[in-house]
Amino acid sequence: MRISILQITKDCNQDCFYCCRDRNAKEESLDELKHHIDTLENTDQVIITGGEPTLKKDLPEIIRYAKKRIQR
Repeated sequence: MRISILQITKDCNQDCFYCCRDRNAKEESLDELKHHIDTLENTDQVIITGGEPTLKKDLPEIIRYAKKRIQR
């Protein structure tokens, strides 16, 4: 099984002392995330991560899009 990891947000509602995320990084748009999904090759599964992915308002659409594209 080939797995890809897709970081969809840098936002997080926690303040973990060990966190290594770049809080100043540019947030990617929905179109940019879809492009990343489109470029995944030989992938059977996508792990969606962040920050905190549930804070991304487009999360349901990202999941639907990834599911449709990965199940080619």
